[in-house]
Amino acid sequence: MLPPLPQFLTIKALMLIHRHFYLQDKLYRLRCKSYKNSITKMDELIDILIEVSKKQKFQFTFSKTNIQWNLLADNDHAIRISAKDSFTVSEISMQSQLYENFTIEEGLVELVRQMIQSTDRSLSTFPDSELQEEFDHIFNNPRFIFSQEFQELCDASKLSSPKHFVTKTINLMNRVLKHLQLRTHDEVFIFSIAFFRVVFAKTFPSNPSFFKNINETQFRNIDSKLTLQNIGAPLNLLPDAQPTDHPRVTAQKIPEILEAAKILSAASFMTSPLDVLLVIHNTLLLLKKYAAAVSDADTSSAFESIFGLFMLTLAVSDLPSPQDTFAFAIDFTPATGLSGVLEYDKATATAAKIQTDALIIQYS
Repeated sequence: MLPPLPQFLTIKALMLIHRHFYLQDKLYRLRCKSYKNSITKMDELIDILIEVSKKQKFQFTFSKTNIQWNLLADNDHAIRISAKDSFTVSEISMQSQLYENFTIEEGLVELVRQMIQSTDRSLSTFPDSELQEEFDHIFNNPRFIFSQEFQELCDASKLSSPKHFVTKTINLMNRVLKHLQLRTHDEVFIFSIAFFRVVFAKTFPSNPSFFKNINETQFRNIDSKLTLQNIGAPLNLLPDAQPTDHPRVTAQKIPEILEAAKILSAASFMTSPLDVLLVIHNTLLLLKKYAAAVSDADTSSAFESIFGLFMLTLAVSDLPSPQDTFAFAIDFTPATGLSGVLEYDKATATAAKIQTDALIIQYS
């Protein structure tokens, strides 16, 4: 039997509840089949005893209790399922006790705190994991106080312009932050990332063309015409490199550039513009580390040098349409109010889009 359930339920608790009902249904069907077989066997036994009694006189003594026990006893399969179900109910009870006094809003605050604890400080982000699923579940819960406003925000029929959509998104986000009394830098930063994820995960699939204009071949069509010189790569940070070398030839000699390209390629799979900026951030972290390792000069960390390495990374990455990916990150993030880290990443995205657009115009 299920314990009393709290108002706030985690994704894990819901999955356990689904498992409980699944096991209960399976156990019921298995027992029905077993009882039916037992009745059939009893009918056969009675028929045999009747036939025997016709030929010889016997006095039969039956233990009604033993017969009932044997008929109703679970077989080994049913016993295993019953044990799994008992364990599942125990886990549900433990989950319920953890949050028994939590409202949905209090559960959301606790969830944000768990996200902060799971954040990779070196990367300034947290993975899209079970915690994000629980966050999404709360905003899609009709009992959540902001659920209706969230659904209206994500209504595809009401999408008008990127600027208007971002403004509405930020307004709702700030109202939720104020209601939950989340004020510290970490709380606001993590909540913002998670909130943008749930908003764009709900709206992006219903109208992808509103968010991204896919021009897949434009930049890749000029690949053969790219050189270290025309993409602005810093030759002083690239050993044995020549201005006319193709980016891929140079990158093959530098594992750090290839690793950075792999990280940057993930941006094409992101449905949240803030996640695109975080991918750029993680790419830049690796490039800054590389630049510091190969040069003692202060210029190695200058924006021009790091941006040149970024363009080299972009040229050898698997981003199909970088200019559209960057436009998505630029157009669907707030013009002001981003953290210093994300502001730098957005500036990089803006500069990279200008550069890729110029290269496309020049070499197409």
